[in-house]
Amino acid sequence: TIYTVTGSNNCASSDATVLVSVAPLVNPTVFPSGTWNAYCYSGTTFTNYFGYYTENGSGASGYNFSTGTRWSNGSAPSNANAVNGNAYLGCTMPSSNWSMSFKRTGFACNTYSIQVGFNDDNITVFINGSQVYTRAFNGSPVTAWAGVLSASTTVEFRLQQGGGGSGLNVSFIPATTS
Repeated sequence: TIYTVTGSNNCASSDATVLVSVAPLVNPTVFPSGTWNAYCYSGTTFTNYFGYYTENGSGASGYNFSTGTRWSNGSAPSNANAVNGNAYLGCTMPSSNWSMSFKRTGFACNTYSIQVGFNDDNITVFINGSQVYTRAFNGSPVTAWAGVLSASTTVEFRLQQGGGGSGLNVSFIPATTS
């Protein structure tokens, strides 16, 4: 949007034209193909959308991610850097009492085990909109789900942070074929 601003000191006036650009945030209902969108919310109810960053994925499957490579344990997701995707875009978040939703589609058709290596605080996993796993804070690796993913499968990880440390580490282990 272009605005014209007029200033005056009662003796003279001056006009200036200013272009103001505001980048809109991605709609948090979108499941992107080929990358993870990490949608960030103030509060733990996934209702006050503050911003997002993208996660390209890593590891043998190309779908793994760890928040620890993007922002420090115990800090706010709005500190996410551009190490493995786009940096955070949106409002500054608090370091406690927030939630995140990691969404993706477009998987190579295969059988996978989804392993949660670390979650702080609570995590819930959804496959095609159905809840398949949930647990409170835990630092021990666990297989959260195993099954077939494909190009049309949607996967969502919801992370809720109350206070203290924070983060999520997820791995997708493809089945071996012979």
